[in-house]
Amino acid sequence: MLFEEMLKDERAEGREEGRIAEAQEMIFELLSLYGEVPADLTERIRSVKDIAALRQLLKKASQAKSLSEFESVTDL
Repeated sequence: MLFEEMLKDERAEGREEGRIAEAQEMIFELLSLYGEVPADLTERIRSVKDIAALRQLLKKASQAKSLSEFESVTDL
């Protein structure tokens, strides 16, 4: 029983990590439309591990007209 619970927890953690990575990649995909995403911005986005915060960044990335506009409307 304990092993099954541990396995279930690991699966849930893996799914959450997958959602985080996917959201980050979608943000990078949108931002790359405006050129190469600077390394410092990449690091700041990669440091965000909260899926709700990443969803907000994704919305802002979809509405931004440039990399500098995205950076100006985010708290990164």
